[in-house]
Amino acid sequence: MKEKIKMPISFHGNFIVSITEGDDEKRGRCQKLFIKALPGDRSGQSGGGDVAPRYRITYFDFGCRYLVDGELVENEEGHVSFQAAGKVYTFSPAPVR
Repeated sequence: MKEKIKMPISFHGNFIVSITEGDDEKRGRCQKLFIKALPGDRSGQSGGGDVAPRYRITYFDFGCRYLVDGELVENEEGHVSFQAAGKVYTFSPAPVR
């Protein structure tokens, strides 16, 4: 059973996205964040090997759509993190001014 995302996600919300790869970290803003649980193991292999991605993350940044499949790493009220392709994507609500 997939874990429910604890961070509130609003269609019209603004979010901070932090992408970490090794010692490099890039931060930016994004909108229209969608997080969808993917069905079961898609690899078709049992045991060993890589684990199939568990979630599909879609977000928009300056009109560009980004699509990432990854595994849930952290699931908190204030942020959610996913591991995908050697990078860690962390999303948190942007502060309201």
